[in-house]
Amino acid sequence: MKKKKRTFFRTTANKAVKVPVTTPDLENALFEAERYFEQAMCKFFLMGETLRSIKEDGEVRGKFIDLGVQSKNLTREVKGFLASWGFELTDGSMCLMVKDVPVRVRVLDKFYPWLEHQDFCWYKVTQFNTPNPWREGL
Repeated sequence: MKKKKRTFFRTTANKAVKVPVTTPDLENALFEAERYFEQAMCKFFLMGETLRSIKEDGEVRGKFIDLGVQSKNLTREVKGFLASWGFELTDGSMCLMVKDVPVRVRVLDKFYPWLEHQDFCWYKVTQFNTPNPWREGL
């Protein structure tokens, strides 16, 4: 089954206008997602372009926030909390829109050795978990 590519538009005066995602918008979405996972006491980690841009560029870049969580950390209660806060739960991922910025959370079922002893990095004043070695999470 072919997966549809998502494009996000903001409508103004009956016109669909494609809005670029700025660094402050991405930071806001990242910190909002971090707050949700902290409240649910669910361990998550950075992945993909979000991880690469923080490690190499020193700031968040990309079109969306990319996070990961191991399925063993998603208990029924945690799923209930996340669903009540607006996360759309599917089989292998979760999605949330934070002020027109998509937050994609990949749910990893398999055991990966690079997640056994996770590392961390600092972004602004917040500590985020990362795969060890971090390039494995790209």
